[in-house]
Amino acid sequence: MAKPTRVLIKKIMPGVVEVPWLKQKNAGYVAGLKTMLEHFCYISVFNNENSFPKFVKKLPQADYSSDGAGTIRGFAVESKTTRWFINKNDEAVECTPHKHAASFGVVLKGECELVIEGESKVYRAGGLSCFGSARHFARQSANYKDIVIFNEPGRVPVVK
Repeated sequence: MAKPTRVLIKKIMPGVVEVPWLKQKNAGYVAGLKTMLEHFCYISVFNNENSFPKFVKKLPQADYSSDGAGTIRGFAVESKTTRWFINKNDEAVECTPHKHAASFGVVLKGECELVIEGESKVYRAGGLSCFGSARHFARQSANYKDIVIFNEPGRVPVVK
């Protein structure tokens, strides 16, 4: 998964610099010194793939009930122009058809069938999806994890 994510970061953020941190088994990405605090992320290898680190679990929770998922199953990070979600579900989930601003996602574990305007595609760990505003729905397997970025700051309500 690291290689497709690196390629994607370079594609969506031209000029980004990768900073490897070998002892911590992660890499940081920075867009520039003046914006380091706003545009810095890490890709890490975690020993326990069934759990998120404590600092992620402290983030506001994502409430997907309006999309038909019927559960709080993720954690949210918001910037001025986007909202990022780190999602996990233990049970299989199917969202009702809906539409929102452009999004990008990467599957971390399990699989997701994404049906966009009637066209179906299955994504597995390492799979990247990116699409504009289009009517769609998703079916996610049990024990599923992903990271999704929406080009819409208020996308999906959060519970603090």
